[in-house]
Amino acid sequence: QVLDETFKTNLAYNKSVQASNSRSDKYPSYHLTDGKLDTYWASDDASNKATLTLNLNAPTTFDRILLGEGIEFGQRVNNFTIEAVVDGLW
Repeated sequence: QVLDETFKTNLAYNKSVQASNSRSDKYPSYHLTDGKLDTYWASDDASNKATLTLNLNAPTTFDRILLGEGIEFGQRVNNFTIEAVVDGLW
């Protein structure tokens, strides 16, 4: 119940997201914000580092982020960094 309440609002839903690359047309970056549990983005096999940029369109305050990895291609993520533009600076 706490998780449901915490994540009841998807701030990224239908927002613009850009990826440095995608595995194919089957795994585009917009799958990250389409609200569907059966779609996802995947980087290409040759990539060992990928960048996603999400535009929330307005200053937005939040203190949690939920990330998941589609493991159809095996576990590939071993670390990540979250950065934000605050007052115009990364």
